[in-house]
Parts: sequence; structure tokens; C-alpha cells
Amino acid sequence: MVRKTRSPSRPLFSLHPVSAQQTTLQLKSPAIERSLAPKDTAHEYAVTTQGNQAFTVAVEQRGIDVVVTVLAPDGTQLLQVDSAFEEQGTGGTEVANATALSAGEYRVRVAPSERPDAKAAKYTIALSQLRLQSTLTRAFYRRM
Repeated sequence: MVRKTRSPSRPLFSLHPVSAQQTTLQLKSPAIERSLAPKDTAHEYAVTTQGNQAFTVAVEQRGIDVVVTVLAPDGTQLLQVDSAFEEQGTGGTEVANATALSAGEYRVRVAPSERPDAKAAKYTIALSQLRLQSTLTRAFYRRM
């Protein structure tokens, strides 16, 4: 069940690891840095929105090539990004621009790329932007 009203103690928009052991990352908060090895299970983060919003998540690759996937609250894949070309894919930033038409918890999955030369390294993830969608933009995405 999705609440339509905002609770004063709950942020309007946040990014936090699915694991309860990490702190919540909110818009303009410091990035979260984590290690990831080629055979590791993907790390997942939750982004909670009230709907009719768009958000940008930036994942800076620091020696590892990652694939970033955004899933809707119902589990449908919205997008997948693997486009950073610096240092043969192990540097640069993967940027995922997602449209959140429905209110709820969106998942951002960071997985190691399946490269034969992959090594364990670190990445940082940050929620870098939040935008309200215009009526025209909402209508466009609803028809897709």
C-alpha cells in the first residue's frame, strides 16, 4: 500500500541501500562508497518517490566496470546503463536518468560487468538530481 501523504519523519526522496545496516542517502548528501568484486552479488539501493518525478543516480567507477539497472516498484526494468568508456570501462561515471510516474520504492541495482579482466575495486553512488515532471512529459511517458 502506498501512502499519498508525506510523513514528517520520512524524506520525500531518498536513496539508501536495501540493507538496513547503511545510512540513508538523500539528495545532496555525500555519496556512498562500496567495494565490489567480479563474482559478487549486485548491490541494490531503494529510491522512494511520490510519483510524477524524475531522478538521476550517478555511479562513479573506481577501477571496476559496473552495470546500473533501475527497477520500478512492480519490479519492471525501466533502464540499464553501461556506457562509461574511460580506462576501458573501469573508470568514468554511469548516469541513470529515471522517470518515476508512480509513487513508491524504485530499486537501483549496481552489478559488476562480466569482463574477463575484471578485478575487485570500489565505486560511489549518489542521488544527484530530482525533478518534477511537466504535464507534457508525464503524458509522453504514460503512452509508452
